[in-house]
Amino acid sequence: MNYPVIYVFLGFIIIFKLVNNLLQYIYLKKFYKKFRFKYGVNSVVPSVNLSQYAIKLSEILLNAGILVSTLPLHIDRLYVNQKGNPFDYLDNDNKVVNEKINIWVLQAIGVYKQRMIDSVNPIYWVKTLLFLPQIVVSYFGGDSKGSLSKILNVFWWIIASLISIFSSDIREWILALIESYK
Repeated sequence: MNYPVIYVFLGFIIIFKLVNNLLQYIYLKKFYKKFRFKYGVNSVVPSVNLSQYAIKLSEILLNAGILVSTLPLHIDRLYVNQKGNPFDYLDNDNKVVNEKINIWVLQAIGVYKQRMIDSVNPIYWVKTLLFLPQIVVSYFGGDSKGSLSKILNVFWWIIASLISIFSSDIREWILALIESYK
């Protein structure tokens, strides 16, 4: 087996995960700085248009697993007791919306910071490898704590154990099989 190729591939995955989470983290920090500048304690409302960040911010928070809910909006008499997407009102001085966005952004910053740490943490990668079926089931929308995940994990552990025990025999069998088709 060509191990250098595997190491390069694994290195690429680790670097990609680190850089991807770093970019999301930087984006959130820049948004948060502008958001706090506009709505902070000592702020004077500057000409910062936060609406341009709404779609990307919503996408980043969703990717971080932050559950963004609709909020009752009390912006003016036209919106009293109506529910709305808080990102549609980034440029309005609504304390309820601003407090929730503040919390969500801070939570997402924490998520991406932890993901950057995880990307270089060997324990994270061992756990990922050990529980790969559970992660795949969760990715496809299944219950990661359900019976199916647990059964698939047990099969995964058995197959991985057998492969590691019989790796040289399997390698010889595959090479013999390839030779027979030449």
